[in-house]
This record gives sequence, structure tokens and C-alpha cells, in this order.
Amino acid sequence: MKVKNVYYTFFIFIVLAILCYPIISTYAFENKKSDIYKNAIEYNCSDNINNYFKSKQAYKTGINALNRTIFIDTEKAFEQAMIDFKNACDYLETELQFGTVKHNWQIYAQQRAWKPDCEKELQEEITLLFSFLDIYKNSFDSFY
Repeated sequence: MKVKNVYYTFFIFIVLAILCYPIISTYAFENKKSDIYKNAIEYNCSDNINNYFKSKQAYKTGINALNRTIFIDTEKAFEQAMIDFKNACDYLETELQFGTVKHNWQIYAQQRAWKPDCEKELQEEITLLFSFLDIYKNSFDSFY
């Protein structure tokens, strides 16, 4: 009788572990912001960022506890950047082949020294995208 209860308990434990894994993994492995990054102070970082980012509400900036420039609403800023810099993203995805910028932005953020051989207008858009990624990455622990 005891052996049967042990197997029954073990079976229930395994089923619960399988059912809870998606929830646990979402919280454990998600690229979450720590308190250092959540508690941004709104600040006009006029000296630190390109004028392009000052012109749109989605790119509202602030500073975090580490005194780094960040975007106040990172999700809104990222969505806007994917719209504003679509041509640059398409070009980089074709040239560098790291996958989509949307899903692999961390890899592209490390390529800011790369200078593309393309028309001037596209070069400027790529420079703006790299500037965006330089600020955007400040919002996540995994870069520091």
C-alpha cells in the first residue's frame, strides 16, 4: 500500500512540474528589468542623444540608478524604432544575417562599429538605429 502511495505522489509531482514549467520559465528566463532599471528618473538627456529621438513621444528618455540614459517606456520605444528604422533593419538582416533585428537586437547592438557600404540616406538610418540600440540596451541587466 505504501509503495502505491509513493508512485501516486511521484506521478502527481511530475504532472504538476510539467504543467507549471511554462509559468515558471516565463518569470525565470524573461529579460526582466531589475529595480535599477525600472525606477528611471525622467530627465531631458539633451546632450546624450540624437535630436531625432527628441522629436517623438515614444522615445521619451530618462536616466536609471546607474546614471545611464534609457527610454522611459522601452516597449513603446522599441515598437516605434521597428517602424522608423524598417529600411535599416531590412538592410542589416540581409547584410549581417543575424536573423531579424526585432528578435536579435542584442547581437545587432554589438555591431555599432560596422560601417555599411550603401547610399547615404540608408547609412544615416542605420546610424540612428545603432544609436537607438545603444540607449535601449541600457534598460536590461544582461548587458552589464
